[in-house]
Amino acid sequence: MSKPWSDTTKRWVVLAVIVAGAVLLFRVRSLLPPVILAFLLAYLLNPLVEALMRLRLSRTKATVLTYLILLIVAVVGASILVPMVVQQVSSINVDLLAIYESALEFMSDHQTITFREYTVELSDVFDRLEDSLIQLVTGFASRSAKELVDIAFGVAAGFASTLVWLIFILIVSFWVARDADLISRVLEGLMPIDYQDEFVNLRAKVGTIWDSFFRGLLLLSLTVGVITTVSMWLAGVKNALLLGMLAGVLEVVPTIGPIIACIPAVAVAFFQGSTHLPIPNGWFALLVLGLYVLIQQVENNFLAPRIIGSSVKIHPLVALVGAIAGYSVAGILGAFLAAPLIGSSRILGEYIYRKLVQVEPAPEEPETPDASGEGREPGAQSDVTTEHDGQSS
Repeated sequence: MSKPWSDTTKRWVVLAVIVAGAVLLFRVRSLLPPVILAFLLAYLLNPLVEALMRLRLSRTKATVLTYLILLIVAVVGASILVPMVVQQVSSINVDLLAIYESALEFMSDHQTITFREYTVELSDVFDRLEDSLIQLVTGFASRSAKELVDIAFGVAAGFASTLVWLIFILIVSFWVARDADLISRVLEGLMPIDYQDEFVNLRAKVGTIWDSFFRGLLLLSLTVGVITTVSMWLAGVKNALLLGMLAGVLEVVPTIGPIIACIPAVAVAFFQGSTHLPIPNGWFALLVLGLYVLIQQVENNFLAPRIIGSSVKIHPLVALVGAIAGYSVAGILGAFLAAPLIGSSRILGEYIYRKLVQVEPAPEEPETPDASGEGREPGAQSDVTTEHDGQSS
């Protein structure tokens, strides 16, 4: 047997591996988002694969059947939704000239704001804003045919690139889903024998966070999208389906997503009014704003605790800062993954702290009914808890 490495050699080897890994990740950083999405897709589909395996199918056959079901659902859903979305988009009738004239009229009527003995002069601000509006309108109107063709080619190239990346994500996620058991065994085998039980325990706790976050948030986004679509349709907001889909998609962005989704709905209500409520546009816009606030209150206090459970307890301020930091690092994907990453870091941080100070973890308490006599939510754990208020406002 060869001579074992000294502690100094081991440290240098570990340092070299970390540096080489960091350099490699930096060089292939453009490949990371689709790879991460592929792993997330495989993670979301894994329960269906395991359910099909219980029907005495091999993992390969179960994975193939799962992805066939996924493709069928995607094709059928697209065939139903795409024509409806196209119809909604084509029905958008925004009179930019009328909006421009309304903005100018508003600015001319509010050059000076007086509150008791205080006076605020806004003429300079409005003059600069008016210049910006004029440049914006003339910029749209003065686009040449060549610029429009360039824009069309850019859209086509972007669509082709997205299609290629989508195929890549499906292929990678298929192999990850098929070999999930092998990957799990390899990772567990890399751990020293004395730490394998702790590794399995940590993986279970972190898995609880990601399970509740992704699968729960997927159902929550669908629920919020449906509620928003129905509410806007009943109120008479034009393009209700489009606004509901936007609300459902932006539900995955913590805190600021619902706020962003509310803005176009209020704008549509203000500029286009209701299709059947006989009220002024200004009051109708306030009504739509109130409906969005009501939907978010129902989502925060009723839907989220029951759909997502209590798996990632994060203070709203921490969730907001984490989402902004994640967006600055990795865009929308970073903002989306901020909450589960913070929750997972909390679990790992507690484990590292206990190892550093040599404190054994407190024994987990059995679940007991709460004061109202109702049991805890299914899947909730005593040491991992979530406050979804931090993910939507």
